[in-house]
Amino acid sequence: MDAIKRAATAAAYLPEPPESITVPGVLDLEQLADLSDIAAEVIRLQKAADGTLDSCRRLLAQLYVYDYTRCLQPVDENKDKDNNDSDEGAPTDNTEGDAMFAAALCAAVRPSRGAMEECWREEDGVGVTSPTPNLAVLTATTGVCLRVLRGVLAASPTLLDGPSATAATSTGLRTAVAVAIATWSDVSTGWSTEATARVCAEILQMHHAALTAEKVLVVELLGGTVKPVFAGTRVPTVTEMGRKAVRVPVTRREVEMDEAGVGGDAVWLRRKGMGEALAVVRFVIAGMEPRAVQENWHLIAPPVLTALDAGDILTKAHACDVLADIITAVDAAFLARTGLGSVFEQAVIPCLHFLPPLTPTNHAARAFSAGVNALVALARRQGVREGGREGMYKALDGVLRDGVFRAVTYVGENVRMMETVVTAAGTLVRELGVRSVRHLSKLVSMCAAPMLSPFVGTHPQLARAATATLVEVVRACWPRVPAHNAEILKAAVFCWMRGGDGQQEEVEVARLRHELRTLMALLERADGDSGWFERARGAVVEREAGLAGLFA
Repeated sequence: MDAIKRAATAAAYLPEPPESITVPGVLDLEQLADLSDIAAEVIRLQKAADGTLDSCRRLLAQLYVYDYTRCLQPVDENKDKDNNDSDEGAPTDNTEGDAMFAAALCAAVRPSRGAMEECWREEDGVGVTSPTPNLAVLTATTGVCLRVLRGVLAASPTLLDGPSATAATSTGLRTAVAVAIATWSDVSTGWSTEATARVCAEILQMHHAALTAEKVLVVELLGGTVKPVFAGTRVPTVTEMGRKAVRVPVTRREVEMDEAGVGGDAVWLRRKGMGEALAVVRFVIAGMEPRAVQENWHLIAPPVLTALDAGDILTKAHACDVLADIITAVDAAFLARTGLGSVFEQAVIPCLHFLPPLTPTNHAARAFSAGVNALVALARRQGVREGGREGMYKALDGVLRDGVFRAVTYVGENVRMMETVVTAAGTLVRELGVRSVRHLSKLVSMCAAPMLSPFVGTHPQLARAATATLVEVVRACWPRVPAHNAEILKAAVFCWMRGGDGQQEEVEVARLRHELRTLMALLERADGDSGWFERARGAVVEREAGLAGLFA
């Protein structure tokens, strides 16, 4: 086998793959090309990364090894003819080889340091960040690996949950497959995509019972995979059992940094493994019953709080996403017994304060959005017990006041960040309902500013987000809206006129104008029988006939 591996490794560096690579009956050829096409694609990916991505070469070597071991399989010619007829087209048994190959595929999809650092790169531009070459190659290579893994598991269905599952489990295959699926099914990690998430969902559906068994989730994933990542770290406000600590020692936190003060190995050590571990926790939560989540709380809550406390900005944002799932999975009574409601809140609130220009725009936007979603989930759950609905409204009002309005003061003309903040305001207004009326004046002014901007045609996404939030404001606070009719109508008119001036796609402009029409329809209903809206509409259309579409 060592000689085969050496030959396969040498073959991985060939400019073109051999023509004989094919494994009939092993892979679903309707969904996946044969191994020669896969090898050609991997070579192309390797060249795209200037030959620096070792995972491409390792994957290609494993493809050759697997194909060669398949070709060496002995064929039993003494089988009864009837058995041959009944088994025609079935894949031959190669459990050990299949298990080794599947484990190698799972190892190949683990994100490398270089690719992860590209996910965490800092950008202050207003446009959408584009994937860098190594990250794009990693994503494409992983797509190949996951499709091949899906084919191998389909061809050998007993690998994970059949009679041969015991041998496979002893080599950690089931854990490896579960970790790979968890890592690439969570699109919030930054390296996963919708395409890889779909393939992971298909694999999970095929082997749901084996991959979501309580022993796998608790012992192998939480205990064996997540816990070692956070070994030696502890949040002082939480006990080892995941309860609120009564006495918290006051110590000075020391943050390790390199000589330049940022980046370097110190930052990598704080990030290393956290993203994958949080993705695994999220996978476990999705596969667990609420009872199991509560029983294993001591393995779930401390890692997430540690990530919120000691992680960098993007790790905190990812932890907020996981925290929202955790809060939704448990009931209000259990959360109250743990006493962690206030601890969670204090850990999440700093995510709302990482703002440009001190924080890169892409990091700040990600953290702000995730933080608001986590605080909304927490307020919903706590509001069931602590003060009823009024307790929830009080918490959400604080997020709107100290999070959204404070952020607007600092982000200024940062288009991307402003879009994130305005969208979060719409979420909070939707939850608060009529109780957001105390902030009506600020909300209208905040939304009207982007709509009145002369650059609406250049950035219609921001104008659409502001219009959508203003729709929520009018819908929730309609009894007091007539006092702001003129300001809202002015913003809508200017936004409609300037929306088509830029070079953006017609789809974005159409979406913006749809929101503007919805806003005008709600404004008309809020006006009631006063007649103001009818007079204003007539005056506007008479002055500019092209605005008739705004009121259609």
